[in-house]
Amino acid sequence: MLDLIRQSASSWGVKILFGVIILVFVFWGVGSFTGSKTQVVATVNERPILVQTFRRAQERAIENIRQRNPDVSVEDLKAQGISTQVLQRLVADELLADQGNALGIRASDVEVRNKIASLPYFQSQSGQFDPELYRRILNSQHIQIAEFEDDMRRAIVTEKLQRYVTDSIQVPEWEARDLFDYSREKRTLQYLSVDDAKYMDQVNATDAEVQAYYDENKDDFSVPARISFSYLPFTPASLASKVEVSDETLQQEYEARKDEFTQPERVKARHILIQLEQNATEAEDQAALEKIEAIRTRIVDDGEDFATVAEETSDGPSAPNGGDLGWFSQGQMVPAFEEAAFSLTPGTVSEPVRTPFGYHLILVEEREDAQVAPFDEVKDQLKQEIAEDRATDLVSNLLDVALEQVYAGDSLDKVAGDLNLEVLKTDEPLDRDQVQSLLLLKQDSLNRLFGLEEGMITDTPLETEDGYVLATIGKRLPPDFQPLDEVRDSIVTTIKETKASKLAKEEAEALSETIQENGLPADRESELSVTSAFDRQGLIQELGVNPELTSKAFNAEKGDWIPGAWPVQDGWVVVRLDDIQSPTDEQWETEKSMWVDFIAETKKEELFQSFLKDLQEHAEINVYQPDLFK
Repeated sequence: MLDLIRQSASSWGVKILFGVIILVFVFWGVGSFTGSKTQVVATVNERPILVQTFRRAQERAIENIRQRNPDVSVEDLKAQGISTQVLQRLVADELLADQGNALGIRASDVEVRNKIASLPYFQSQSGQFDPELYRRILNSQHIQIAEFEDDMRRAIVTEKLQRYVTDSIQVPEWEARDLFDYSREKRTLQYLSVDDAKYMDQVNATDAEVQAYYDENKDDFSVPARISFSYLPFTPASLASKVEVSDETLQQEYEARKDEFTQPERVKARHILIQLEQNATEAEDQAALEKIEAIRTRIVDDGEDFATVAEETSDGPSAPNGGDLGWFSQGQMVPAFEEAAFSLTPGTVSEPVRTPFGYHLILVEEREDAQVAPFDEVKDQLKQEIAEDRATDLVSNLLDVALEQVYAGDSLDKVAGDLNLEVLKTDEPLDRDQVQSLLLLKQDSLNRLFGLEEGMITDTPLETEDGYVLATIGKRLPPDFQPLDEVRDSIVTTIKETKASKLAKEEAEALSETIQENGLPADRESELSVTSAFDRQGLIQELGVNPELTSKAFNAEKGDWIPGAWPVQDGWVVVRLDDIQSPTDEQWETEKSMWVDFIAETKKEELFQSFLKDLQEHAEINVYQPDLFK
């Protein structure tokens, strides 16, 4: 059986997109959910998997998932089939253990101890295995040491078994090179644009069309339930004004925390970026360097304004602002950029600086040495922090007094007046999201607030992230829809944009047909634009994400026009394949080992999955306790 599987491995194709394959263990359905063995979940070749074993494995699986994603509930996981997945893993473990025994594969006590000792979470800060830490971690997870070591022994056997099954896998260099060439190839497109805006003045939206659109899309204009309310916060920030903080205390706090108020050395700079990939070829690197040097000549020798040239030539996101980066200190930029910037005298332009993003020119405009912020600058900040810290003790005391008055029937205004506090009010009705942004309420408190009737006051405090709130409802507005008159303008714009886009598409399609039949009209040649180089992942920088267009581009020949009109953000384009950029031998030599390893691991994983499937198909598996899987 193994020979047959190994032989089939060598004929597998390699047309696999890099980054798309996800290596997973696939387990298959197991048996019929019938039976009556009350303490047994399943049997594998007549050996039982006990209910206790299953429940323990299920609890650990759920706990592991929820540690990574606390928002997932146990009910959600069960609905997604976590119980079946756990059972499939237990069945697979039994099958692999059986096969390991049959082949004489073992894990010695020494191997188990060494494997456990190598796990970093059982090691001290010095990197040595810590027996006490080992026991403590297992106890915290409610795992017996003997049980954990048995699981580890099984894992070692499985690793050995996998190596036994897959060690025959060999990857010829040509196969890896094929996948490398396929994945690393890039292309560029030439395109002609037809903008939707060209037709906006030629279309209209009638009253009937507006009404029909409103009726058909009414849910888009829904307005959720809203409330207006008055509220009295009991938080450290709201009560800070009731705390006195002396100047002497502030001065002492300032001296103790001076390090916090030290502003490091910083510079204010602009830059020009010519983008270049880290693994660019020598030719690409030289072209980018020559381009940035020519730009530097314009600024340094010809006296052109740096900001103006940056706006015209820079590939960086700051180009529209003249390359302005504002103020930054050390540690905020990549090392090469930072080293150059902090070595410049204000007013000077750097030589070309190479970073992972490409080549930069840097102009430092101003520089400030490290300094401690003066006391007067931070005094108010310190006062607020100290007052809030001390006000924490006032929250519960004042809240207790306020609640007594509320229970006695006093209004919120009366409570606030007696405590010398201020009642705050919403300017207009707010929906749930707006209320949450304002008060930062816990979810159950938000629900209670929206459950109050008009004129009612909260009989228990609403809990926020840092305190409590008492509130009284002024007005409730039920869910509704925005009136047509309020949204008419936006509907008219949407209808016109749809009609304009349709006309633009028709023009683009007609242009495509003309080109297919007669070639590109001579008077349109000057309108052609060229995209940046793109790979098979779907993103074309100038045209957006369009997997179908990308696929057709990689199936076209150089110079081919791709039939049809293709949507872009503000219109439509017709395109032809401009250039094919194959990866170089230099890139291949750099990445060769990675691609060989990638294909080898992929084949090994698929081979082992086939091995598992074969074990399952030849095993006797019966599953009981159907209620456990509901």
